[in-house]
Formats: sequence, structure tokens, C-alpha cells
Amino acid sequence: MLMSIEEPRPHVTYTMLLDGFRSLGLTDGDTVIVHSSLSRFGYVEGGADTVVDALLAAVGDEGTVAVPTSPVIWQGGSHFHYIKHNPILDLRVTPSKLGAITNALRVRPEARPSLSACHTLHAIGARRDWLLAGAETAVYPTGPGTPWHRNCVSGGKVLLIGIGQNSNTTIHTIEEAGGAPILSTEVFYPMVIDLEGRIITVPTRAHLPNHPRAFEKMDAVCREHGIMQVGKIGNATLRLIEAKPFLEIGVGILEKDPLFLLA
Repeated sequence: MLMSIEEPRPHVTYTMLLDGFRSLGLTDGDTVIVHSSLSRFGYVEGGADTVVDALLAAVGDEGTVAVPTSPVIWQGGSHFHYIKHNPILDLRVTPSKLGAITNALRVRPEARPSLSACHTLHAIGARRDWLLAGAETAVYPTGPGTPWHRNCVSGGKVLLIGIGQNSNTTIHTIEEAGGAPILSTEVFYPMVIDLEGRIITVPTRAHLPNHPRAFEKMDAVCREHGIMQVGKIGNATLRLIEAKPFLEIGVGILEKDPLFLLA
């Protein structure tokens, strides 16, 4: 009988995290959106809070760290089916479904959310309020007018920790900015409850169901154009992407082939 050999779980410390983030290219003043899997590191001393501490230290007092804090894991048309019922998202209490690191940042007193009913971000840092502003009027889930798009056009970064491009929401930004045929024409009217208890209607279009994606194609695109640095901390592979050329190159691809990102 064949026996599987488990990969050893390294012991990862704050210093290893900070050194790894800095070596990868995170630096003082950066704005970065982070997608993550805590378990991929191995054992992290201090858990998810240690990762958040190291990320904030890597970008310094003038930098900003944002994480996706969606209330649902968007798979197989779930975005459309969720939004069409015009849900109410209470940003005061609803946890993120996207992992321990996202929730560790979300509950910090200095964190604030974007007013999105679906592709919500929580952020901490010097550009927090600027980054998050206006999500409630954008109509796009992640496109022009949203924090996701603003991170791209302003020269921010995207960091993938232990996960691949299939979890990179900024590729939806490319789709929406590039006119890929993946959005509903109908506008829905979900609501959010903000941190002050106000109920706010946030009109938005939805990602259409039955459109499987091939987001991993963007990994080769990033490598070809030299806009991604790859490293490792513990057992986790990290990808740090320059968001502005990522958007520009991706939109250019979709202008030639609108179906490029569909499976």
C-alpha cells in the first residue's frame, strides 16, 4: 500500500514573515490587497494576528493593507444568486468567509470596511479612507469606482499568500474594466449596515452564473511581462503583483479576446 508523505510544517515567526514580505518587494508606503491562506505557511507563531502585524510593518506608517472580507465564498454562480435577493450585510458583525487572516484584520479597531454588499474590503493604514471611498455608488462589484480598481490605477500591489490566481479578485476588476461579458445588465439593490448602524442601499450589477473562469492563465501573463515576484515563507508560495500593469495588460488582452478569462 502506498503511503502519503506529509510535507513538514515549518515554524514561522514574525521576523521570518516581515523579512519575507520585504524581500518579496513590499516596502514603506505601499498599498496592498492581500489574499491569503494561513494554513499554507505551516505553524505561525501567534497565528493570524502575527501575519497582520508583519504586513503592516512591511508597508510602514505611510502604507495601507487591505483584505477581502466577503460574506460568501463566490463559486459557481453564487454571486448572482446572492445579490438577486437584495440581501442586507451588517458590516458591524458579519465575519469574512475568506480565512483567519482576513478576520484578524477585520476586527481591529483601526480597520474600516468598504460599503460593498458583496466584494467588501477592510483596510488599515494611511490611505485607508481614500482607498475605500465610493464603493457604495460604483455599481460594479470590483470595477471602476471601487477600491479594487482604485488600487490598480494608483499603482498599488496585490499579494497572494499560499493561493493562486483563481483567488485573485483583481482579475474580476480586469474583466469589468475590459468589458468581458460576465456582468448582469440588471442592477440589484442590496443593502449594508455601516459601522454607525446606518442602512445604505448599494446598487450593483452581478457576475452572471454559468461562466466558469480560467484565472490561472494570468500567472503566465504576469511572468511573461515581469510584473510579479514569487517567493516562499514556510510552506506558502507568495506572489506579489504590480496592480497597475496587471490591469492594463489584462484589459489589453480582453480587447483582443473578450473570452480569454473564461474556461
